[in-house]
Amino acid sequence: MKKIFIVSLVLITLISAIMLMSLEKFSALQLASAMAGDAKSINGSINWLLVIVGLLLGAILVLIFDISNLSTKITGKKILNWNNINAWLSLAFIIFGMIGVIWEFGAHGKYVITDSASAHGQPIQKMFNTTLLFTGIVFVITQILLFVFTFMYKKKEGRKAVYYSHNNKLEIVWTLIPFVVMAILVLMGYQTWKDIMYKNPNIKPNKIEIFAYQFGWNARYPGSDNQLGEASFNYISSTNPLGLPIEHEIDKLKEELMADILSISDAQKRLPATYVALLEQFESKGATYTTAKLDILNDSIDKIKSGELAYEIKNALFRKKKQLDRIAQVEKSAVEKAKVFNDVSYDDLITNEIHLILNQEVEFLFRARDVIHSAYLPHFKAQMNCVPGMPTKFRFKPITTSEDARAKRGDETFDYYLFCAKVCGSGHYNMRIKIIVETQEQYNTWIKSQNPAFVKGGKKVEPEPLPLNPENNADTTAKIAYNF
Repeated sequence: MKKIFIVSLVLITLISAIMLMSLEKFSALQLASAMAGDAKSINGSINWLLVIVGLLLGAILVLIFDISNLSTKITGKKILNWNNINAWLSLAFIIFGMIGVIWEFGAHGKYVITDSASAHGQPIQKMFNTTLLFTGIVFVITQILLFVFTFMYKKKEGRKAVYYSHNNKLEIVWTLIPFVVMAILVLMGYQTWKDIMYKNPNIKPNKIEIFAYQFGWNARYPGSDNQLGEASFNYISSTNPLGLPIEHEIDKLKEELMADILSISDAQKRLPATYVALLEQFESKGATYTTAKLDILNDSIDKIKSGELAYEIKNALFRKKKQLDRIAQVEKSAVEKAKVFNDVSYDDLITNEIHLILNQEVEFLFRARDVIHSAYLPHFKAQMNCVPGMPTKFRFKPITTSEDARAKRGDETFDYYLFCAKVCGSGHYNMRIKIIVETQEQYNTWIKSQNPAFVKGGKKVEPEPLPLNPENNADTTAKIAYNF
């Protein structure tokens, strides 16, 4: 059996060698054909040949294992020592893995953004490099030890593993080392954060609100009064997407909420009758009913039968009544009403671009409407989570204009962007807003061209409407109930 196994292995190796030689010939043909302008057809042949070679090599391994197992059953002797095989595979894995790590640094390290368009960029880059140094050293040492020890201490006949229960010195060493490293990184991070946010308390930064929603961003600038008006998620509507305390918008929102409550309540009362009507409609399905229409009808019946629709309607009623109640509570309190409805928001500017002034401190005030987003400014070395109901902020100073950045890169199409770094839904990949860094004169020209989002008296100037996302719009419940 051992002779059969060796002969089979030799034959398989010869077949593989012949196929690999054929592959080299095809590669030569591909090169010659490419020079002649006919590389496309040969390239398809090469790709298919690689697939075939891969499948055959897989089949070869399966045959080797099958022959080995069969030989072991017949002779009672092991032909393949899996302990040795796994040990050598571990050694090969760490060697090729480390080569891959080195290659990755060389091939894709050039795409890492190391320059910075903000004043705090260098300290942030230093923190990154320090963290990479510590974690890189630990990674290399631990991975090499892991796989080399697997090779060195593979199972051997007659060798027994040593039971080692405890060692105080070893425990102290491997606790102190991470503690010291983490303390250095944490203290460095704290000092860097303090320098960025609180180093110049006497300088009053320009404040800009960055509002996140699925799947986009809006920027809100203070108007001539240099104040941003209070905002609340209670006031968010299709025509007031940032939830600003605009009286006529809130009056319209209250009317819409009361109308929706009546509609949903009516749909709730009609649920039993709706269920019977849907059953009759499903049973009498005519020739005009397509499979898709029947599926929709069946889903509607199941939603009522299971109680899912009743639960949705109940929750929608609760949300709308609660929203009305919260608005009423503010209006009843003289202090809160005076604080919120102070006409400060009427001259606020809502834009779809962020304009920053060169060498002037700016503070971004972040809000989110629906889910957690993350404002990521890669060229400014900044990132901050945007959490619904929890305002966050970040302060920095831009030091390179967009024009200078284009000239430095030799790319006239380059722009700074603010991206979302949280996977916030299906449109996350395209969630970004342009940032333009410019001189004071350029900024003054741009800001004068912007119109306030709202004016006193009820007429709204639309810079660009902010769409409500259907995936998170609870106000569609009444429509769902009617669309049977």
